[in-house]
Amino acid sequence: MLHATIGRISPTHRDSTEYSFRKGNGKLQDSLRIIPFSVVTDIRQQPCSQIHFAEAIKLDHDPKYQAGEPVEPSDVLAEVIISPDTYRENRIPPGQSRTRKWPVLQWGPIPEISVEQWTFDVNGLVERPLTFTWNQYRALPRVKVFSDFHCVTRWSRLGNMWEGVAVSELVARAGIKPEAKFVIAMGNDDGWTTNMPLADFLQSDVLLADMHDGDPINIEHGGPVRLVVPQLYAWKSAKWCRSLTFLDHDQPGLWEQQGYHNHGDPWLEERFGSDQLPPGWNEDEAVAI
Repeated sequence: MLHATIGRISPTHRDSTEYSFRKGNGKLQDSLRIIPFSVVTDIRQQPCSQIHFAEAIKLDHDPKYQAGEPVEPSDVLAEVIISPDTYRENRIPPGQSRTRKWPVLQWGPIPEISVEQWTFDVNGLVERPLTFTWNQYRALPRVKVFSDFHCVTRWSRLGNMWEGVAVSELVARAGIKPEAKFVIAMGNDDGWTTNMPLADFLQSDVLLADMHDGDPINIEHGGPVRLVVPQLYAWKSAKWCRSLTFLDHDQPGLWEQQGYHNHGDPWLEERFGSDQLPPGWNEDEAVAI
């Protein structure tokens, strides 16, 4: 089922799981690099420099910049779902630092997606496979989620307000079969995937989000719709999300196959799957923005 879904995204690459991973390997050398704005003159001389230079400019003029202290759960309206980690006395996990900005990171080119062409699939081990157009998705019951957001590259953005559709709504409509134990989230970027156990995916604060802090999520941040899994590292919150596939077995995604931790709990610092750092990781550049 998963292979068939990927095939629809990349019809010219029928063995597209292998193609996506192979293509991703070349891009991962510049995947999770955060480069201070003070060195943008050097960025232009590096591979993928145009992408990173553009991102550095955006970071220096970030309309999402947070002034002052982060919003507390007690300041949030009663109807908003509050992610439990925001109640911690110290909301910044080990090895992380707070950023006041809203950094832009991705592992490859940003896909061009219009809402007129956008669709979303729920498939695999479900009783009722589903496909939503943009209008059908927008007609579903909506929720707001208040959460923090922790990137594996050591920055945390506190006090985010997401709006969209709770994954519990999709699960109820599709009807997950008892043998389903894992879910694979797929993005529109060349069939990129990430995996997680249902125990993490079915938390009340997990949603498909199309709004962030009152604004539509732009394409750089994964719009029109991204998955948001607040209690895991942010790479599990798949950008440009276009499907959920439920499986009876685990199936590591692109970054997990490249050496990132299969689970990704920020409070346990589950960054890597072993002592060997993944391709492209540079500890000196993995600093807070």
